[in-house]
Amino acid sequence: MKKYELTDDSITFMGRKLFRIRAIRSFNDVAAGDLGGYIEKEENLSHDDDAWISGDARIFDDARIFDDAHIYGNSCICGNAYIYGNARIGGNARICGNARIYGNARIYDNARIYGNAHIYDHVNISGNARIYGNAYIYGNSCICGNAYVFDDAQIYDDACVGNNAIVSGNAKVYNYACVCGFAIVSGNAKVYDNARVSDNARVFDNALICGDAWIYDYACVCRNVRVFGKLRINMYDRVYQNTQVSEIAEKQDYYGRKK
Repeated sequence: MKKYELTDDSITFMGRKLFRIRAIRSFNDVAAGDLGGYIEKEENLSHDDDAWISGDARIFDDARIFDDAHIYGNSCICGNAYIYGNARIGGNARICGNARIYGNARIYDNARIYGNAHIYDHVNISGNARIYGNAYIYGNSCICGNAYVFDDAQIYDDACVGNNAIVSGNAKVYNYACVCGFAIVSGNAKVYDNARVSDNARVFDNALICGDAWIYDYACVCRNVRVFGKLRINMYDRVYQNTQVSEIAEKQDYYGRKK
């Protein structure tokens, strides 16, 4: 049984003619007669469940909204993107490409999700965040500010990436770890277990940052280094080769001298 109809109220957006929808039966928090957002065709919004589009949200191309998903505000879903589960997309968010958003994910503000990105569970993405490539964001993680996450990077288990931070390559940030400031985590690096990478720090190659370690200022950790415990690496420190560094270990300065 259909739950909405296309009205005569239409707009042209990115070369597509979109039609405002109107509910023809009551369901969930939607009453019969309520006006919704804009879609290009009925395939964009399922009739079989409680999914809904409200405000001036726009759905077109082969994008699909179903289950209990809700799209609102001025958000835009296009390409082959699928939004389902209890996901909520609002503000000026844009979802396109082959992106998949589901579970209880929340995406709003000016966030952009595209490529083959998957976002699910209780993830919160806001600000001007950009997620693309084959990135996976899940658990209770948060991406905010002007952060970028792309390539095959994974963010999960209550981790946070914010400010102007970048996580790329095959990097993983998880278990309450935080990457912020202008920090870059890339390659096969892992940051986890309450570790923090901030300011202009760089972590890459096969480096592991864990425990309560904090990498900040202009510090650089790379190759097969493992940093753990409550160690603080800062300023122009460079830690590399096959080193394991804890809070009682020696560090090297920019020129490789022991400190």
